[in-house]
Amino acid sequence: MATQSLLLQGYNGELIKLIDDMRKRKKELLKEMKDEEEEGRHVHNEIRSLTDRLMNINKSLSEKMEARVQFDRAIENTESSYKRLLEASEMMIQGVRHNYKILGEEMPEASSEDHDTLHNFPSRASRMSRLNTNISRNDTLLSRNPTNVTRNNTNTSSKRASRSNSKT
Repeated sequence: MATQSLLLQGYNGELIKLIDDMRKRKKELLKEMKDEEEEGRHVHNEIRSLTDRLMNINKSLSEKMEARVQFDRAIENTESSYKRLLEASEMMIQGVRHNYKILGEEMPEASSEDHDTLHNFPSRASRMSRLNTNISRNDTLLSRNPTNVTRNNTNTSSKRASRSNSKT
């Protein structure tokens, strides 16, 4: 009976050690879980912050793209008006030359710079080609970013449609 009592005490001691070991492991596991939950909250907050930042960047980019389109239109209109002014000036000079001929007098020659300015002005086709290339490049950049793509593509498509309607 004494041996059974010793054997029982040995089992009891071993059980207590195993239970204590399981409690320590549980405590470590709970600490790891708490740390991971905290890290998860931190990552979630970072994602929210980065998402807000991305939305602000996309909004700013969209506004700047619209401003660029407006600049392109203003430049195109100004260049067109300037070219018409140059053409009108050339016609006026031709009229003055004609009057000099009628009067039998010799007209002084204009400098070559005056003539080159008119003929080196970029054509509407080359300006439109550059504009369409820039718009396509920006559409590609926006399509890589899932936020605001639908809104930006719709705006760009409607702008292109209104531009092509105004050309015809």
